[in-house]
Amino acid sequence: MAGASGQKIVAVGPRHEMIGLRSVGVEVVALEVASSLEQVLREQAARPEVRLVLLSESVAEGVQKLVEDLRKATGTMIVLVPSHQGSRGTTMQWMKRAMEQSLGVDVISDK
Repeated sequence: MAGASGQKIVAVGPRHEMIGLRSVGVEVVALEVASSLEQVLREQAARPEVRLVLLSESVAEGVQKLVEDLRKATGTMIVLVPSHQGSRGTTMQWMKRAMEQSLGVDVISDK
């Protein structure tokens, strides 16, 4: 999806999960093999016109540090989105960690 200033939104994940986003102008980068995720994320975050990457939760396991590093280095927002099958809880775990880092306390858990 390109805005008036040429900025884009890119969705990264399995094709069957992301293809529907094309209908609203989001560029889809199909990723069927999680082993290529690091390369794909680096390439998309490095593109100056890409301001938002929607990353499927189904392929995001184990890349939180990479995502944090890319966010800091490039300014690109990388956001997890659940698949059509629902959330795996990864998004909430990442949010919990971010809140703990910024506030110093766990404000999300019920404990």
